[in-house]
Amino acid sequence: MAPTKKKEVNIPQDVILNVNTFIRENSDVLIEHYYSVINEESESKEMKLAKNNNIYKYIELSDYNAKLLRVSIVILTANFFECEILNYNIFKCNKTKIEKLKDGINIFPQKEFRRTDAYLMNINGYSILHLHAPETGSNTPCGSTDLVRYVTNNKFLYPSYIISFGICYGINPKKQKLGNTIIANRIYPCSIGIKINDNSWQIKHDEYILNLQEKDTKLYYNIQNVISGIQNNTPNVTFHKVDIGNMLTGEAVVSNERFKIESIEKAHGCKILGGEMEGYGMAKECIYYSNISCLIIKAICDWGACKNIDDYLDPDLPEKTKIDCKGKIQAYTAYCAYTVLNKLFQEKVFSSNNILETVEKDIINNYYDNGYIQHKALKRHIIKFLEQKFSKESLIVQNSNVLSDLLIEKCLSSHLEKCIEENIIGYMFK
Repeated sequence: MAPTKKKEVNIPQDVILNVNTFIRENSDVLIEHYYSVINEESESKEMKLAKNNNIYKYIELSDYNAKLLRVSIVILTANFFECEILNYNIFKCNKTKIEKLKDGINIFPQKEFRRTDAYLMNINGYSILHLHAPETGSNTPCGSTDLVRYVTNNKFLYPSYIISFGICYGINPKKQKLGNTIIANRIYPCSIGIKINDNSWQIKHDEYILNLQEKDTKLYYNIQNVISGIQNNTPNVTFHKVDIGNMLTGEAVVSNERFKIESIEKAHGCKILGGEMEGYGMAKECIYYSNISCLIIKAICDWGACKNIDDYLDPDLPEKTKIDCKGKIQAYTAYCAYTVLNKLFQEKVFSSNNILETVEKDIINNYYDNGYIQHKALKRHIIKFLEQKFSKESLIVQNSNVLSDLLIEKCLSSHLEKCIEENIIGYMFK
């Protein structure tokens, strides 16, 4: 069928056919997930408004900081639908409001820029911080690199995992489907370390390739068991198709078939399943600087070509489906990625340990029977415990002196009561 807009030279017709067929076959679910986060009365892209789902409870910075010590997982998003689909479905599952930091975060203390939204939520025993960047990409201001540096430098925050969540582009519409989710094991940069000459360009060498699973082989082993069905402790929790494989990563929004294929070749790519924009910044910081396990979970929302599919829609598609069809596909595919992430949470593939609960349990085990401990002794004990529990290279150990004071302060609110006798500071258990 003829598209509503004029054809352009070198536009891959198989991609246009693929997406139009997908839209026709999935019209109802596209509309359902889109209008779960978009005000249905917003009938055009120009006036598209977020739906007020009343899912947020706003908290002050002091409450936010206090809760960060319990966070074990940080999730990063960079697209409206990635963020809102994730939050809405977590709220829908838990039926508990998500806590949102009032006024957001200023990532750059010395300069005002667009602020980063911060959300706190709980999923199946995991305390999670969700950071939504105002910019897509790795190295843009407030991009994934800056967000990981914020996590690393925050004295209240010591997560075990950082996850880049959302949508990506696929490579082969004949073998993949929109909504298929990719978990990256290796990422191949197509915009880092570029060498350009008169005739061509390429990534200088393959040392820029990052191996995510090498940092935490146990995590990826457990994930593989879940997606293959070997582990299925929650059979009532279903998820969309997912594969573990290699991904391209770069700063460019890719909507060009020739560039997509060329990028695979120039980046020394091997069996690439998809491509995205935030993974390299996150992974580089986690692997080389923060020493935190990281994960990329993204579902295919387009084919890296004809990204603005609204210009190539079949005229006989339902009118309601054709309004911001690109947004509808992004909303649905973000939901597909959510089903995979939720399954991993429900199957407990991640450790739920956090720094505050770990220290609290140790203090109780060692001193509860005594009923009392002096401040200096407690501080020494916490520092020694952190040094024994974590590697010497970790930022937790490097910050152990300051962190011990913060942990004592937080323990006072739940387990300890301060007492001073003859100018000696101590604590009694409540």
